[in-house]
Amino acid sequence: CVLADERMNKRNRTYGRTGVTVCLGSLACLILSASCVASKQADPTSAATENQAVEKVVAGLVEAANAGDLEAVLTYFAEDGVAMPPNEMPVFGTRLIRPRIQPLFEQSRLVIFLTSEETQTSGNFAFARGYMSGRIEPKNPALTRYIEDNAYLMLLQKDSGGSWKIARLMFHPMWPHPGPVSRQ
Repeated sequence: CVLADERMNKRNRTYGRTGVTVCLGSLACLILSASCVASKQADPTSAATENQAVEKVVAGLVEAANAGDLEAVLTYFAEDGVAMPPNEMPVFGTRLIRPRIQPLFEQSRLVIFLTSEETQTSGNFAFARGYMSGRIEPKNPALTRYIEDNAYLMLLQKDSGGSWKIARLMFHPMWPHPGPVSRQ
């Protein structure tokens, strides 16, 4: 019985020490983690500055499109950016985006209006969400096409130089288009 008590006491001391060591180790990790998180927490001023930089990209893209400047529009895209127009296949990379939108710039004048609803940044990634409307005015005599209310979502990524570039641009009509009317 004494031998069993001695073993139990020894075991309790060992487990007790191990428990204290694990507890102290966990506490140290918790403190270090908290200090790392605190040092990495976004400075509100920095976050606001990053959001403004993203909004500047959005505004610059619209300004370039309205000016008919295809080259300037393409500078806002990452080289491997993807445009995802409604009811069409995605267009991968500026090498393929250029020929996709070049006829639009050659044949029309764009008048686009954007309403930004939300912009968020996190590290090297950001998104901007909002609404787009406007019109496409043909350069030759033809009817003006109106850009009905569209929703857009733009995903951006910082390039190696620290500039925000469009990684993905998605947009679609906010309201469903009526399908063909069947007559009986």
